[in-house]
Amino acid sequence: METLGDMGRPVVLPEFLKAESKLTFHVNEFNLVVSNLIGLRRNLDDFRHPR
Repeated sequence: METLGDMGRPVVLPEFLKAESKLTFHVNEFNLVVSNLIGLRRNLDDFRHPR
């Protein structure tokens, strides 16, 4: 099952969330709306150097 932000893919906000995103950006200087939408347990690539 794929979730938003899975494997580092960008999240495209629907139009109805863009205004809220702009209003809340100043709180912590990042996109709170997207942050709340992406899963904490999403899959990410492993970019560590192989040993």
